[in-house]
Amino acid sequence: MEAAETQTRFAIPIFTSFLSWYAHFPIFLVSPPEKKTTPVQPHGDPYGPVTPHIYTSYYTVQLFLAHVRQFLNLAGTVLVYIGYRYATVVPAASATDYYIDLCKELLKSPMAVAGGWLFFVSTVLWVITYVSFRFHLIRLAIHNPESPSLKVPRITYTIVGMEPFNWLFDIPGMHVNVARVPRLIILLITLICGSIYTVAILLQEPCTLCWGCYKRGTSILGLVAGVCASCPLLTPQDQIPPVCNQPEVSECGAGKLRWSDMWAHERYIAGSFLFASFMLMLFVARPKRLEYYETLRVEALSMKK
Repeated sequence: MEAAETQTRFAIPIFTSFLSWYAHFPIFLVSPPEKKTTPVQPHGDPYGPVTPHIYTSYYTVQLFLAHVRQFLNLAGTVLVYIGYRYATVVPAASATDYYIDLCKELLKSPMAVAGGWLFFVSTVLWVITYVSFRFHLIRLAIHNPESPSLKVPRITYTIVGMEPFNWLFDIPGMHVNVARVPRLIILLITLICGSIYTVAILLQEPCTLCWGCYKRGTSILGLVAGVCASCPLLTPQDQIPPVCNQPEVSECGAGKLRWSDMWAHERYIAGSFLFASFMLMLFVARPKRLEYYETLRVEALSMKK
């Protein structure tokens, strides 16, 4: 049983893919009921061999789950979009404030809330799909290792493997020993870039509003009055910071000194690292993983003992 579980680990990245979640990719891995199976003796499966009747039942359930989830996702998208179209959001001082206000408005919209509940139900069914899918694949790996359901098309596996979540956290490489070094490099790059972007996002508002225009010792929570010389926290006795006399901030309160300018260099570095990580995944890690998973899905590991 343990060998069969190892043989079916190729399915994990399919269930951590957004595209696969939305379109229900596992349905493409469920082939019509097979006329016969080849039990392996001794198989060690307490549930017995996978009979044509069991396969037919599983096939029917997976088709039902796929159609229900596809309907829920499509209906949820339409409802959230309608809620977004009718949301009235006042333009904010920054993109962060705008999206926060937009989320608050969507939470007040009955249409958007209904769409969110549809997505929640769809996600619950997705978890049920994963559990049943893995259970069935493990049994197939024991009794019928050449089943079409154990063979993911290369293009499908490549697409889900290159999605942002699977790529940045290298989900496809969790159990691939031959690609351990590339995976460590990818995870390290993700950690570095994630730290850069996290710091940038946390400092976006303070830097945009008040970079260089406050008295020494002002806390980060108090940086709310803009970059102009008329900042209310400044007193006539305070010396006006030189940055406030530059042409970029000549219009008081206009916020000309933007976060994007201050963090352009750091973002460029992070983007370069991410590009290198993507190339590493595409040309080095991906071929090794495809070879590894194709070996797992074709070979009957339990028969080698």
